Amino acid sequence: MELVCVTTPQSGADATYGRLGTELPEQAHSGFVEYSVCGLGGLVLTVLLSFLFYAQLLAVAESFELLSSTLVVFVILSVWVLLWVFFEAVWEWRAGRYSPGR
Repeated sequence: MELVCVTTPQSGADATYGRLGTELPEQAHSGFVEYSVCGLGGLVLTVLLSFLFYAQLLAVAESFELLSSTLVVFVILSVWVLLWVFFEAVWEWRAGRYSPGR
């Protein structure tokens, strides 16, 4: 069974695009590059922020006693994911593929 997407002439899409297992190579490559660069950028900024604010983070986490190390890991991972999503949204916006109204 093969799934084929039907495109209108106005869309300008390639006739083979949309079949299972096929995608335009430049879109696949830019998606991987975008995903990787944004993740790496978020990780680098998270490490930098962790070094800068580690003492304050530990001071806040001490009040949680046994869960303090869990809190530190949770906060650092949350910051990384939020930065990653933020960088991807900015990338999409700069590329013209994202508008807040959608």
